[in-house]
Amino acid sequence: TSVYKMNIRPWKEENLYNFLNAILKNHKDLATSLSKKFNFEIKNISKDDIFLIDKENLRITISNVIANAIKYTPDNKNIQCIINFIKDHLIVDIIDEGVGIPESDKNIIFNEFTKGSNLDTILDEFSKIASTGMGLAISKKILNKLDGKIELISTEVNKGSHFKITVKLEKSNNKKVV
Repeated sequence: TSVYKMNIRPWKEENLYNFLNAILKNHKDLATSLSKKFNFEIKNISKDDIFLIDKENLRITISNVIANAIKYTPDNKNIQCIINFIKDHLIVDIIDEGVGIPESDKNIIFNEFTKGSNLDTILDEFSKIASTGMGLAISKKILNKLDGKIELISTEVNKGSHFKITVKLEKSNNKKVV
C-alpha cells in the first residue's frame, strides 16, 4: 500500500499561463541561487486562457520533477522546462544535464522510496540526506488519478534525463477567473 494519500480536489477555473509561470519563476529563482541554469518556455497557452485544473495536485507534480532536476544537476549545468498545450493536453518536458539514471533503475524509478543507485557515489552529503525517493512516485500517483502520465523519455548517467508529464485539461469558456 502507498504511504502517500492523495486528495483529488475539485477542478477549478484558473488562468493556466499565470499558474505555470509562477511555478517556473519560483524554480528558476531556486536554481539560480544554487548556481544552476534554468530556462523555461510556455507555448500555445495564451495569457488569457482559463482552464479547469486541480491546481494543487498539478503544482505538486510539476514541482517534484523540476525539484529533482535542480537537485541532481551539477552547478553551472542546464535545466530546461518546455510547457506546451496540444490537442487538449498539457505537456511538460523537463530536460536536465544532471546525474542521469542508471539503466538498472529505469523500471523502478517511479516506485516509492526509490532513488537512483548512482546517487551515493556522486552526490555530496547534503544531497544524499535531502532525498526521500518519493517525488516521482507521488507525481505518478497524482497523474494516474488525473488521467495523466509521467514518462522517463531518455536518460544517460552523467549526461542527464528527460521527463515528460502529460495531462488532459479542459479549456473554460470563461475569459476571467471569478
